[in-house]
Amino acid sequence: IYTAADISDKVANVIESHGFNSDKFEYKSSANYLNEPEKAKIRSDLKTLMHQHSKLGIVIIPREQRKQLGIECIKGLKQFVNSNKNLEKPLNVFFDQGMFTSIDKPLKLIKDLNLNEHSFSFEQDSKIIKGIQLADLAAHISSIQLKDKMGLVTKMIKAGPNSA
Repeated sequence: IYTAADISDKVANVIESHGFNSDKFEYKSSANYLNEPEKAKIRSDLKTLMHQHSKLGIVIIPREQRKQLGIECIKGLKQFVNSNKNLEKPLNVFFDQGMFTSIDKPLKLIKDLNLNEHSFSFEQDSKIIKGIQLADLAAHISSIQLKDKMGLVTKMIKAGPNSA
């Protein structure tokens, strides 16, 4: 996810506007907020924030290649930069925790792809770098949309208290 300016304060404001401490609460798209309407409202407001302030690049890999996600994201970043000429450069690029087993391969790839002008930060905590929470939401929404288009999403709607 790309934003022209640091989005952390805006994410923190959304979280705090719903009564949560942004230093402690972290939006996680994998969490079920069905019985927590205030957290569901955070998701809705984060979607609005994402639509208003960001550009999105998506990297799709097979589940069995998940260990390569970080490397594939760097390759995707190169394509994103080449396809979006109006980005404010140099970019500050943040990667969530657990995307790399070491930084040797990503640093070499950054050099090989001529992305050296940008700043890269690995193993970042999304409670601190709050834009990562938006990236998590974008990835979740994109995956649901892709699964839906592939016919892999089924949603059952109950017609009443006795329906199965």
